Parts: sequence; C-alpha cells; structure tokens
Amino acid sequence: CPWLEPGGVKEVVAPFVIKWLKKFPLEIETSFVIKAWLESRGDPAEVAPFIIQWLEHFQERFEATYIINAWIKATRNPQFIEPYALHWLQFHKGEVEADFVIKTFCCYPGLPDQALEDAVYWCRKFAQEPEVLYKLAHLSRFHYANPIFANRWLIDILSSWITHEILIRKEIANVENILCNLSQNPGFCREPLCRDLLKQWVLSVCSFRFFTLHRRFFFLQQPSYFE
Repeated sequence: CPWLEPGGVKEVVAPFVIKWLKKFPLEIETSFVIKAWLESRGDPAEVAPFIIQWLEHFQERFEATYIINAWIKATRNPQFIEPYALHWLQFHKGEVEADFVIKTFCCYPGLPDQALEDAVYWCRKFAQEPEVLYKLAHLSRFHYANPIFANRWLIDILSSWITHEILIRKEIANVENILCNLSQNPGFCREPLCRDLLKQWVLSVCSFRFFTLHRRFFFLQQPSYFE
C-alpha cells in the first residue's frame, strides 16, 4: 500500500481502502492493509469492525500479530483485542515475535493461568535472550504469588544469568526487580533453592554496584524484603 506509506497521501486512497475492506474482509492480505492503515495514522475506528471480523476467522494465523501490534501502537487500547491476542499466544508461544504480545497483555493482574503458562513457555524457550529478564521483571510484578510463575524453572533461569561474568546495567536492574517482587512471596523465598539464589545474588559483584544499592534502598523499605 504505497499510498499509506510515509510520504504517501492517505486521504487520496482512504475511501477506496474502506471499500476494499468491505469487499474483501476475510482475505489473508487484509491484515497487511489494516496494518498499513494503522501505521499511516489512519483513524482506528474506521477499521475496527474489520479487525474484529478478520480476527474472528484468523486469530490463530501468524499474520494476526501484524494487526495486534499495529493496533496497540496506534491506540494504546489492548482491551479491544485482548481475547484474540491471548488466543494467538497459545498457538505462537514458541515464536520469538510473541514477546510483544507477552509484554502488552501478560504483565497485568487477572491474567488467565493459560496465558501465564504461555508466557512462561516463551521465557523458558528464550531463557538466554537478554529480553527475557525484562519480561520476567514485568511478569513478577503481579504474578509473583502464582506457582506457575514462582517455580523451579524461574530459579534456574535467574541462576544462569547471575553467574554471567558481565551483566549490563538494565540486566542487573531487572534481576533486582524480579527478586524484590518475589520477596512478597515468603513461602517461595523460604524454599532452599530460592534462598540459595538470593544468597548467590547478594554476594555477587553486581549486587554491590552503586546503582544496585541505590535501587535496593527503596526496596529495603518494604518489610517483605527481610522475610
């Protein structure tokens, strides 16, 4: 859709785009047209009915992520397509591209266990990717008490990162955030493996960086940190 690309004149083709969508609402190519429309700052309300209609039929297709991502970036309204996004995640949790859906839809309270299991699957598969710490930090904010999240697999991933010789600042911050959030789950933190992990982190070189200590100062004001 060159007319919808940067530098194009969207207003010239807008009426024809809507007519095309009305005529071909269930073509696979429709996802690319909708994506181009949203990315060119077309009115999301104009294509919203076509998005729902298309996702009702193709929410399991990989191409659905083009619409999901474009809609979120254009509207900041994840609730509109949340059920379709979480359903898509079930079928594509093993794709690296699923990270955007996890970041947008899985880092909030009230998440169904199935969706959390899908997010955990992604984290376990891409455990050595730097992005995983960012995902875990966000997931830990609201799911620290869920045994699907607070489990042996999480200890294994964090332990492997803590033993890295070099961690950059944002990775250190993410590990600190995860452990602080987990401190709100005292039952899990008292388990031997988790206690060993916490000891391993506190005694590591990264734990004594200035910005880590500065960040921990605020965490230390939470009683759960000491339990």
